[in-house]
Amino acid sequence: MEFIESELLGDVTLWLSKSGELYREDELKALSKTITADQAVELYTYLRDNGERWESEWRESFISLFPQSESKLPEIAEADRWQTEVFEVIAAGELQGVKDFIQETGILENIKFDPADTYQEGQSMGFTDKVDYIPFDFFPVQVENEDGDYPVSYAREKGLTEIADYLQSVIDELSQRYRNAYEAGRKSKG
Repeated sequence: MEFIESELLGDVTLWLSKSGELYREDELKALSKTITADQAVELYTYLRDNGERWESEWRESFISLFPQSESKLPEIAEADRWQTEVFEVIAAGELQGVKDFIQETGILENIKFDPADTYQEGQSMGFTDKVDYIPFDFFPVQVENEDGDYPVSYAREKGLTEIADYLQSVIDELSQRYRNAYEAGRKSKG
């Protein structure tokens, strides 16, 4: 993309991947005044494809910086809608509905960790003999809504203990998979 400096693009993409937020907003706002709506959409698409974050985390900020792009932006991917849908299915109060939603996301079937990669990642975070913490959230069961609630605490606040316990069991299972992969990677290196 010739309309944006490569250093700015790299910084914004890296920061987005780490935080879910846009970085160097003053420079992006200045850029917004010099590019077309189509170029803004090109930038959006690049950030979506390379930022490794859900669009719903940063889309509104992008639109506020590049308002000319709003009517031309692609629709948010189905998986990205899960960020709000998880709270809707919890609010419905049906455990089976929550289980069906988790099944639809594929989170339990699709999240697997490569032992070598997991071990290397853990080493870079200072883990030695064991995983001290899980270095990321499992989407969409650990995503914050606009009120600052997370699915498990939201379900508990609503008095939906079975749903909260089920969601926590999903998180626990995925966390254990990460720990097991780290341990397998550690053993294969040692």
